[in-house]
Amino acid sequence: MKITRLEDGDFLVHIDCDLRSLAERKRFVAVDSNGVPQHPEAVPIIVRLARARKMVEMLMSGTYSCRQELGDVFGMSQSRISRITRTAFLSPIIVEKVIRGQVPASKVAALADRLSTLPLWADQHKALGIS
Repeated sequence: MKITRLEDGDFLVHIDCDLRSLAERKRFVAVDSNGVPQHPEAVPIIVRLARARKMVEMLMSGTYSCRQELGDVFGMSQSRISRITRTAFLSPIIVEKVIRGQVPASKVAALADRLSTLPLWADQHKALGIS
């Protein structure tokens, strides 16, 4: 995986992947350094965050009118879509620290559901031990 910061402040994430058929759907599946496909949900936290933000954007723009429509497109249940989209509301400081490697992504991933239910970013920081 390679992360590049663009001039406008956005990030470009490059991940080696293959296009595979999974459950009668075509999906991009990350591959490890040996080209072995990983489980579709075994993706880096930055990819999960980007996916969550994109899903929220699609809902807010009206591209999809509800979580059910979005779930149908991605082959996920409404509850799964809800869990994923909650992570779009993590503190920007947490996201930045994950990208810079200052906070272990595994720690954020383990607490992602809990963190996303904390509406105050200060509470999210406290849960991760960030000052």
